[in-house]
Amino acid sequence: MRYAKLGNIINYLKNIMYQVNINNQQYFITDNEHVAWSAYRAACREYDNKSKKVALLNDDRLLHAKAADLMLLDDVDSVTANDLLKIIMQQLNIDIKQVKEIVKESGLPLSNSRVGSWTLPPDNRRYTQMHNDELAAILPYLLSKSIHELGYTPANLKQLRQRLRLTQEQVAKIVGVAGNRQVRRWENGEQPMPHDKWQLLLELDVD
Repeated sequence: MRYAKLGNIINYLKNIMYQVNINNQQYFITDNEHVAWSAYRAACREYDNKSKKVALLNDDRLLHAKAADLMLLDDVDSVTANDLLKIIMQQLNIDIKQVKEIVKESGLPLSNSRVGSWTLPPDNRRYTQMHNDELAAILPYLLSKSIHELGYTPANLKQLRQRLRLTQEQVAKIVGVAGNRQVRRWENGEQPMPHDKWQLLLELDVD
């Protein structure tokens, strides 16, 4: 049994391709290139690591390193990952609050405050540039979530209604409210849709 466990550990270590080190000590390991770059940049941005050497390696091959007493200098893209994230969010009909929840559930090494700053206007002092690696790392988690899992939002309600090919009037009859005015309020975000009524509508979504 002991040798079997040792074999599993060895096989696991063989699959590890990327490693982030801080002062030559292992900080983060992964077999995902995009997650590795995200973790590397996150470590470089930590003020406590300013005086330390941070390095990203691939099978012991140095990919990038931040020297001690420096902070990571980032390149600026003409079309940012922030712009792409906003487009993806619009197409998926999700908001930044849901993105935060998805990233938190994923276990990726990304702080809640950093994720929240990605969709702020560029002239906002809290705005930070999202990296392509970060976008690639979180994208599979964003795409794996369905309306059922994300729950009610004004955008999700509208998307579900359109997918079911229902009018606001028809939705009102299904969930038991008078007229389409209330449904319009839910879709506009003026009032939250009660959970029980959202569930009634979800039951029609057999896909």
